[in-house]
Amino acid sequence: MVNYNLIPVDCANQDDMRKLADEMRAVCLKDPDKIEGYEGSPTEEEAKVRAEAIKEDIIASGHLRFINYTVDYRLTNVVFTLMERSDGKKFWNLSMSHANPQGPQRVADDLAFMIAGAFMEDGYKEVEPKAYWKAVRHFAKEMK
Repeated sequence: MVNYNLIPVDCANQDDMRKLADEMRAVCLKDPDKIEGYEGSPTEEEAKVRAEAIKEDIIASGHLRFINYTVDYRLTNVVFTLMERSDGKKFWNLSMSHANPQGPQRVADDLAFMIAGAFMEDGYKEVEPKAYWKAVRHFAKEMK
């Protein structure tokens, strides 16, 4: 059985990325994560264990998708979630990297900011990675 969430979405520009963002936003709104804040894995071993534990759910739910930027064929995985804290505040979270057998690779600024703009429009900020894999880029924005 083919999981269509693993098939890269061809995007030639930010408008194409916005269409994917709209699909992923709808998934997030149905099922916000009820957590207080982002917690990263401090070691490679813990990062791998946590990734394996959530892999099936994050793929099946549509929170993980792949963008094939057709201008230069950079393949980027994006994870888009909505976090809801106990005080009722909600935050959009976007993580991205290039997959590589040696671990995640950093997405260059031009593509990272294009993707972040498509998913979060304006008012987002880049958040310093707290987890073992420092190459994964994280962006956050409070939902108003």
